[in-house]
Amino acid sequence: MTDTTTQSETEAPRKRKRWVFRGAAILLGLLVVVGLELLCRLLGWGVPALADDPYVGFAEVTPLFEQQGDVYEIAPARLKFFAAESFPAVKPDNQSRIFVLGGSTVQGRPYSIETTFGTWLELGLQADNPQQSWDVVNCGGLSYASYRLVPILEEVLTYHPDLIVLCTGHNEFLEDRSYDHLKPDSSFERISMNLSASSHLFHLMRHAMGSMKAPQKPKPQLKGEVDAILDYNDSLRAYHRDDEWRQQIVAHFEFNLRRMLELCRRHNVPVILIRPPSNLADSPPFKSEVSEKLSPKQASEIRRLMNTARENYRENLSASIAALEKAVLIDPRYALAWYELGQCYLTRKRNHEAKQAFLQAREEDVCPLRIVSELEDVILRVARETKTSLLDAYELLEERSRSGMLDSQWLADHVHPTVAGHQLMAEALQKKMSEINLCVYEQDSSEREQVWKAHLQSLDSHYFFKGQETLNSLRGWAAGRADGPPAAERFPHRVESHNSSRPKEFQLLKEKPDVSEKKK
Repeated sequence: MTDTTTQSETEAPRKRKRWVFRGAAILLGLLVVVGLELLCRLLGWGVPALADDPYVGFAEVTPLFEQQGDVYEIAPARLKFFAAESFPAVKPDNQSRIFVLGGSTVQGRPYSIETTFGTWLELGLQADNPQQSWDVVNCGGLSYASYRLVPILEEVLTYHPDLIVLCTGHNEFLEDRSYDHLKPDSSFERISMNLSASSHLFHLMRHAMGSMKAPQKPKPQLKGEVDAILDYNDSLRAYHRDDEWRQQIVAHFEFNLRRMLELCRRHNVPVILIRPPSNLADSPPFKSEVSEKLSPKQASEIRRLMNTARENYRENLSASIAALEKAVLIDPRYALAWYELGQCYLTRKRNHEAKQAFLQAREEDVCPLRIVSELEDVILRVARETKTSLLDAYELLEERSRSGMLDSQWLADHVHPTVAGHQLMAEALQKKMSEINLCVYEQDSSEREQVWKAHLQSLDSHYFFKGQETLNSLRGWAAGRADGPPAAERFPHRVESHNSSRPKEFQLLKEKPDVSEKKK
């Protein structure tokens, strides 16, 4: 007994020593890596080539702005995608210059920059900080995804900005592009690309190892301007569920987001990153497909359950809910069933369940024109890891929504805020700027309110009438009814690659279903 006790007492310190030794070895290794990274930065070795996107390239890149006399203006050739905008070529001494980058949300669709959050921000800043001159420059490009914003950011960083506001995430699935040159894809490859956007040591090692590898396939070259799938007629035929493509798009988005934040860090320019809002309750999925794993019998059963639900919306909502709950159990990937179930829950005031159903409908939308959860997670995680100031516009507008989830109260369509929604975002942005000591923010500013009111009244009725026309056009575009050539001619590989032997997909719901119960 004594020998056993002595052996046990001797073994315990040995185990502790082994663990201490292992921990010290790991710590030493980490210190060596950190030291080498600092040395590389100090000596300028392995500077990440942030202009190089390993995922895609461009046939040409032209400046967004051209100097015309004493001002820079949006180049005429870019006005198809950007609204007219300008700023002084020589920055005034007392001016703070802010560039806002993003897609059509930044540009203010369905209206234009006169009622976007950038304009309300400029007016609010001037009202609360009259001793300073403020210039908020709108760089919102229609259908512009994150990878197209990088060259614009590189350009505007040469114009002496005091702040960059970045709002992106809705347009990542709009252009046809392949990532076959990166296969076989792996988590390590994605991690390495993200590290190469900021780590000098990793970039140096990756470059050295890459020089010893066999040449890879050339990356795809995109056109100089956006070539959106939805710009073609009958374009929804070109969208089908592709989980692998989606994962690669998410990885590409994260790479470019980190790349843009690193560019701003190098130029010592602060950034406010925006998580963009998206409509849940009042935006049906743009295209729904049954799962490829379903049998014809299961697909037929889902059709029956959907018909049963629709037949009972007005008279027996409980029967509709039961039918839809069975449908999503059979096929959790059929977006339309989730959306109609969410509408039923909402009618019954089961708001939490309704929100979860609407979120699932958004996630399973085969034509994702709204930011998906993986991209939202990237924005939140990267902002946290890089300590970047974040404005969660989704959360901001949702908190003000009557139903407790984003709907047409604050969003004019599936992603574009109303004028009031833009004003809320502008005020929140100004508050964020005050938190990083860029301005003064007055909680209840009568001056800001008066300036905003005067600006709104200065816009004639034609401005809003034109906005409504644009909104109608946007709805047709999002439904695949653009005036361009047939999508089957431009993207035959996307249209023809779909397996026609699958069960016929369900018809899209054109409008929000009326699930209001008949009063008895």
